[in-house]
Amino acid sequence: MASSSELAGQPQKTPGNLKLREVDALHSFRGIPYPARVEFRQLLVTGPPGSGKTTQVQAIGGWPEEGYLDLTLPSWWRSRVLAFRPREVHFGLPFKGCSQGLTLFEDAWMRATERLQLQLERICLPPADAWWRLLKWRSRYAFEFLLPSAATLFSRLQERAKLQSHPIDSELTLERLREQRSIHVAVARLFHHSGLVVFVREALDGMPKWIDEDVVAGLAPWESAPPHALEERLARRWEKLGGRETLPVVEPTEPIRLAGSRLGIPHKALPVELRSGQQRLEVQPEVFLHVDGHRASGSVLVFDPEDYEKRIYGFVRLDTEGRTRIGSGQEDRFVTSRLPRERTSRLEIANDGKLLKVTDLESPSGTEVIPLRSPDRSDRLVRDRLRSLSRIRDLYGGPIRVLDTREVLDSLSKLADSMENDPWRPQDRRGKAGGILEVPAGIVPILVGDLHATIDNFLTILSQNKFLEELERGKAVMILLGDAIHSDDDRRLENMESSLLMTDLISKLMLALPGRLHYVRGTHESFSYELSKGGVPQGQVWKRQVLERRGEAYFEVLQRFYERLPYVVRGVDFAACHAGPPIEHVSRRELVDITRYPRLRHQITWNRLRTLNNPTGYSKGDVAAFKKALGLPRTAPLIVAHSPRQDGGTVWMDLGGIKAHHLIFSGGSSEVAVFTRIGGEMTPLVYPSEPLMAWPGMSSLSRGK
Repeated sequence: MASSSELAGQPQKTPGNLKLREVDALHSFRGIPYPARVEFRQLLVTGPPGSGKTTQVQAIGGWPEEGYLDLTLPSWWRSRVLAFRPREVHFGLPFKGCSQGLTLFEDAWMRATERLQLQLERICLPPADAWWRLLKWRSRYAFEFLLPSAATLFSRLQERAKLQSHPIDSELTLERLREQRSIHVAVARLFHHSGLVVFVREALDGMPKWIDEDVVAGLAPWESAPPHALEERLARRWEKLGGRETLPVVEPTEPIRLAGSRLGIPHKALPVELRSGQQRLEVQPEVFLHVDGHRASGSVLVFDPEDYEKRIYGFVRLDTEGRTRIGSGQEDRFVTSRLPRERTSRLEIANDGKLLKVTDLESPSGTEVIPLRSPDRSDRLVRDRLRSLSRIRDLYGGPIRVLDTREVLDSLSKLADSMENDPWRPQDRRGKAGGILEVPAGIVPILVGDLHATIDNFLTILSQNKFLEELERGKAVMILLGDAIHSDDDRRLENMESSLLMTDLISKLMLALPGRLHYVRGTHESFSYELSKGGVPQGQVWKRQVLERRGEAYFEVLQRFYERLPYVVRGVDFAACHAGPPIEHVSRRELVDITRYPRLRHQITWNRLRTLNNPTGYSKGDVAAFKKALGLPRTAPLIVAHSPRQDGGTVWMDLGGIKAHHLIFSGGSSEVAVFTRIGGEMTPLVYPSEPLMAWPGMSSLSRGK
């Protein structure tokens, strides 16, 4: 099989000479023919603009939202984007002189003064399928390339341009479309020669065809080195097992030493500690809190017990069929900052929902499995969670319920007044706290995305990890990135009861934790008439409810509170805002004086990423310019909220293929996420959502008057 560099060096066939053959065996999805060997959930549809990608995905009942894959990134085949299939995908491709992948509709490609040269050798490709690999990445997906002729594409785009639905249509010439089609053909050919599943459709209503070109012999470039010696040893070991040796299952009552061997531990025998040399790891069953008690989830958490006892800690969650290798560098930073400097896998931990499987990978010191039976270790995750929940109730002053108007009016007024003199916010030209919240070095940030009035999620975050403890110690700061109010559940868009309670909870905790809980303005911290969702004018409904329940005086104080919120967060190693960077040049001074710039305020709270369906959104260049204005390097992450994707997730890393540009959502029904600093790096942590308001003694159904 040829390497991508070898392929790049060969004479490339023109698009018209791409050799294709008919597919012998077919089946259909909703009446559309597909190769019989291709399964529905394998499908990824791509092609140049106007090729019919969206139409094709809709016709077969695929995922409705387009995805983006930067093919220059290692392990793009593991992207969360690919969890939902079939779907339409756009590729970020490597071009000479460009450090990052470009889509063919980005300004950097569209407006290049000279034709950019595609560099196939920079495309990362999955590892070759092998019997000993857990996942067969090259056969996992089936890429459908829609490749009508350039003339057909041009005709379609001319017709579509009349609708003005895609501004890019009017900019594409016939020559540009030939170039785009040629680039897609080159990628399809590379994928084919690399052993990925690829087929072509030359017309939307045409038949699928295989690429009929011999795969060139040779070493594939993505296999930049032979399999690691450790993997070879594992392969030989698994071959030796071959089903003839069974995994020894033990409920340890005393330490067990493993040296190049493996062990199964039933979940009922957890937790355990794993020691390899000086490194200690703790494995605990993950427990959900429910109104009728706590329940094991089937997942396990792996973390450093020393970190757990001293600071906000990272972890790796192993769901059913999950596994991780300690010492390989891939997930180590989530677990501990004290691994040896060697980069050799030392230990593999796997979970099948019933057994924890521990494999010592011939580490220098072996692995010791130690049962944890003392009460201070065996149930400490639940015990510490309950202690935090009790403390939250104390800080609030009693059950978590909507408070009396007189009480909240006084506390909110004090809070709004104090915000004008926030020491972490550089003063604007009026001498008041400006639009930037600057987090001092040494303070650990905890960034929370849109909550949308999910009280349970807010309580989940506050009671997890060491968050509340570190907030009270003054070692951390929690920052809400806006849209804490207004449910986005279609069944509750007009119900503002939870928004009243969220406002009470935030304001009380901001007073109880002075300087340690901050609130950034989002889209929904407003009574604006333009604030609408699902046909419900939530801004106006919120105004009416506040006036009816709390009166004019409270309404005015709440409005003042919103107007005094910061818009931008700057840490020593990150930036954050609610929606995204402005799409125009901005300076730090303007961000501090943001009250003078209505357009700037609107963009930072309403912007969305530029896509084919949102061509006026912000771009990679805007992200870089925003970081520069804040005095941060390109490598510093910009973390935003506001625009959760439709795939049900909570965290999207390198959103839109823009490196160090991440999105977080904390208002989901099943999971809640935060960003915090672990081992010196801003890291996402995800927790299961839990019905904590139903926990005994947590809430009251009484209403404030």
